[in-house]
Amino acid sequence: MRVLVIDPYKRNVEERHIPSSPRELQKIASGFALVMTFPHNGKVHFVAVNELPASEFHFKLGAEHVFSGFGVIFGCDNPFNAELESTDLSVAEIRAITTFFSAPRPPMGWVQ
Repeated sequence: MRVLVIDPYKRNVEERHIPSSPRELQKIASGFALVMTFPHNGKVHFVAVNELPASEFHFKLGAEHVFSGFGVIFGCDNPFNAELESTDLSVAEIRAITTFFSAPRPPMGWVQ
């Protein structure tokens, strides 16, 4: 399965080929992986993240989706499919919409 790995520590996005299993996603996400969605170019894509609350390293996908720790982008459009699927996004597409930062993230619901 083709995935894109977002590494906020190295501020990098890279392509990897991994076996199609939730365990592999968890390995790359460095622990229990939460699966979230984000829209891009008219499709819904999936990202597995390990929301590390103590981590100072974050990334933002697009305008509003902020995540802590590593992200693994895979599949798209079909949340009812039990099989994990490869992503059709390119490294360049994700680099263009990803912002990295290393400041503590404000708590949920926090308004400045």
